Amino acid sequence: MFENLTPDGKIKTVRYLKATHEDFAKLVREGKKIISDIKSMEKKTGISANEAENLAKTQPDKEIEVDNEKKTVFWLYSYYLNKKSVLEGYNRAYKFLMEEGVDELLFTINIGSESYDYNFYKFSLDTFDD
Repeated sequence: MFENLTPDGKIKTVRYLKATHEDFAKLVREGKKIISDIKSMEKKTGISANEAENLAKTQPDKEIEVDNEKKTVFWLYSYYLNKKSVLEGYNRAYKFLMEEGVDELLFTINIGSESYDYNFYKFSLDTFDD
């Protein structure tokens, strides 16, 4: 089983990608910043991401105030959409680096990746403090 580890403890993958704990921690830190940005904007505007989406469909030109500037609801929806896209990118990178490596390690002990359905990145965002 330990043939899949490099001498410095990194996971060897078929693709020869190696990630350190710091790489994963950085993805989690950056994800938490994005979540914080979204929550901050929701607090500033009083409009959640879901509400912004609905308003963008019905009143895209409605003006709101953000940091003493006039913005449209469509701008706010775009802001949330961009932040959520970046967060999804971090999620995919984490999944690629971590879960693919885990899949390969499980395969070495005859356990298929279909035996679990778990999002380690979401778990990390929800669990670990900065």
